[in-house]
Amino acid sequence: MRNRPRGYRVVVCLFWLSWSATLLASDQEGALRLSPELLSFILALPAILLGIGLHEWAHAWTAWKLGDQTPEEEGRLSLNPLDHLDPLGTILIVAGVLWRMPIIGWGKPVHVRPASFRRPIEDYMKVALAGPMMNLLIAGCSLIVLHGWSWASSSLGGALPPALQRNLDTALFQLIVLNFSLAAFNMIPIPPLDGSKVMENFVSAETIILMRQIEPFGIVIIYLLMNSGVLNYPFGLVFAGVGVLMHSFSVSVTFLVLVGLAWHLLVRSFRRDLLV
Repeated sequence: MRNRPRGYRVVVCLFWLSWSATLLASDQEGALRLSPELLSFILALPAILLGIGLHEWAHAWTAWKLGDQTPEEEGRLSLNPLDHLDPLGTILIVAGVLWRMPIIGWGKPVHVRPASFRRPIEDYMKVALAGPMMNLLIAGCSLIVLHGWSWASSSLGGALPPALQRNLDTALFQLIVLNFSLAAFNMIPIPPLDGSKVMENFVSAETIILMRQIEPFGIVIIYLLMNSGVLNYPFGLVFAGVGVLMHSFSVSVTFLVLVGLAWHLLVRSFRRDLLV
């Protein structure tokens, strides 16, 4: 596994910058004023780094656990988010945050050799599911932090500057929404997204061949669908659910427990496969 200490220092600096912006953009006299777009981007940095980095790491780690050594050989078992960023995919996510457009983006694809798996199609589905599940875990943990922060800020009774509290709320909101967006976007059943790998378990061999033929044009197809409004309804349901979670601590806890249980069952299935 590769070691990139410099990369980690860059990540730490970016995290520091994002949280420092909450002070720089305060309402206090003489404070540095940042544009709403720039502030939104800076506060979204942790969400972008964690969302993409851990999503791709989950793919790599799952494939490795199931017997494929390719992710380890290519250094993709690293927890350094910079090892997992795709330039174009990251730019599109940043553009979505800056201009408040639908978020479409991706990390650097993890190369997988399905022939290394005991059950190539079933195990490839597990690899595909691991990324969106990790985004849901991040979102679930962030929801609990948001509820805890809301309770703490109410108890403090306005002890923090209004802008600081607002910006901290925004940072947590970005973390939740972007990770739900990444999970939902990647589960669209159009190649090369993760949803298409899951769907391969439930369609005929002819359909799988067709899906792989259209894969080079998949991102263009998805972009056209998003701009046509076809995906507005399913994504609207997703964000309606996010709204419910953000307003109910008990529902958020239930959601996190269910996602955690699903992740536990996924990991447990690795051990079962290794014993077969």
